[in-house]
Amino acid sequence: MFLWIHLLIAILFIFTFIMGLTRRKNAFIYQMISRTFYLIFLITGGFLFFKAFHRAPMLLSFKAIFALIFIVAAEYGFAKNNSNKMNKHILWILMLMLILLIIVGFLAAGGRPFI
Repeated sequence: MFLWIHLLIAILFIFTFIMGLTRRKNAFIYQMISRTFYLIFLITGGFLFFKAFHRAPMLLSFKAIFALIFIVAAEYGFAKNNSNKMNKHILWILMLMLILLIIVGFLAAGGRPFI
């Protein structure tokens, strides 16, 4: 159940995260929704972490640390967007981090629920 919640929130998060970084008008609303999704990620990710820790402890530890670093980087991107200093380099780095985080998440889950 937590895996499906985690995946559903991930799909919604991608939309709100991109909107929060690229929009000037109403960006604050998308940013607050993204922050709410962080909390849900941390809760469901914690349950999934302890459930799968015996299978790949190093990969899961890396993913947890990388996820926290991504949250900090996302907040940095939101701050740059709010101060109108966002540039394409920051946006591309954040998108690359998000893609890597998703890939590591699927590796940590063993490809579930899709395999």
